[in-house]
Amino acid sequence: MAKKQLDQYMVNEHVLEVRYDSSVSFLTGDGQVADYIRSVNLFPHWKIDANIVNFFDTPLEVKQLGAFIAFNRAGYIVKNPDTQNFFQEKAIAFWAKFLENNVFPLPEVDRFGTRTKIFLSSDKPFEEVNQAVYEKFITADARKTLGGAESDLTYLIKLEDGGFTLNVLIGPLHKGEAEKFLSFKSERFSSTGLILDIDCYIQDRLSPKDIPRLLRDAMTLTWDKANKIAKFVGL
Repeated sequence: MAKKQLDQYMVNEHVLEVRYDSSVSFLTGDGQVADYIRSVNLFPHWKIDANIVNFFDTPLEVKQLGAFIAFNRAGYIVKNPDTQNFFQEKAIAFWAKFLENNVFPLPEVDRFGTRTKIFLSSDKPFEEVNQAVYEKFITADARKTLGGAESDLTYLIKLEDGGFTLNVLIGPLHKGEAEKFLSFKSERFSSTGLILDIDCYIQDRLSPKDIPRLLRDAMTLTWDKANKIAKFVGL
């Protein structure tokens, strides 16, 4: 399935999470952090919970865009973007503004990660989707050894690639099952399809200024995996 074709059958959501050393200064200035984020027109709505400030694009919840800043982590959320570059562009813009704040000096980073969940809808019945996944990821000898009728499959693999560690989950979904994996609503969820859940991260001492570069690299790697898997399964 080519990239253009993939876009036609795909819905997705993304989370950037950056973890850093715990900061006492945040605990006394969380309200100022919230005011700063609003003052630079990143988010109009926010809520302070225990040691974390959550930001929303609507008064009560994240409809498409959200963010969070806590004493030990910060991140950005995008649900159901229109393009494959939308998430990284928005997240990088958020991070740049966050670094400019004079309220909460950002400590050294110790973990960078992105998580992308992709639903590839299909017009095929679940049995055919499931069969396609089985045939591609489980050898004939393995299927013979396992025996029985193949009714469902979830495939999870851990990879090292491009300096990142990736946890990749692949599985067929029944009609209506995608809403259990993704936190928004879509007409596509009435179809069968394939779920891809790609967690891409680095655990190391990092400079906060490295985050935009790491985000671009992580998303390039994520979309490369997603496109290759979709083509490989052949839905």
